[in-house]
Amino acid sequence: MAYKYNIPLATDQLSESQGDIQGNFNALGAIAGNGSNASSSLNGTVGFNFVYLASQVGSIPPITFPALNLALYSAINTTTTFNELYINKTTASTTAAGLKQIPATAMKQISATQGWSYWPSGMLVKWGQISSTSQNVDISFQTDFASPLYDVTNAGASPYFVSITSVYNGTSATNFDRTWFFGGFNVGGAGTFRVHKQDNGNACVFNYVIYGLGA
Repeated sequence: MAYKYNIPLATDQLSESQGDIQGNFNALGAIAGNGSNASSSLNGTVGFNFVYLASQVGSIPPITFPALNLALYSAINTTTTFNELYINKTTASTTAAGLKQIPATAMKQISATQGWSYWPSGMLVKWGQISSTSQNVDISFQTDFASPLYDVTNAGASPYFVSITSVYNGTSATNFDRTWFFGGFNVGGAGTFRVHKQDNGNACVFNYVIYGLGA
């Protein structure tokens, strides 16, 4: 029996509303942790198999959450274009202005070597691969491959950490020996980080991973 949200009505007869209410308990029991559709299965120790969150429409957040409150909802993420699970969480301050809407399930694999992903804590991780002959390479940590932004207002002018790994190109061990180093944030302009190569020469490849608080 389908769940009825608008019962009992003022005009309902007792004989009618009794069956509707019993049917609602059975419908609720169907999502209880033990899989039973009986109302006796609703208890505080078993848990539930799933929680269905209908996708919200309009701006994010779809409602105004009070300060210090934690909330879950689903909505379409404009970057992934998919429905994602959002966490409303206080991260920057203890006022409503410090609330963040974290798309906890959002991630995008841009290519075989580039992508980004959110963590439920609000951390945003980006990764990529660069091949260059230059000794200094400046990479935009904000706008690389149309990824989400880092919070440089509440969390500082840059992300927290960058990891650099040299990649052997399969043709010359000399290229692998030219090690890349992290050269600092905002050296080549606002919203960038620099990677420095040990010396100039043939094209060398490196992977990078950036960690920081998402905007």
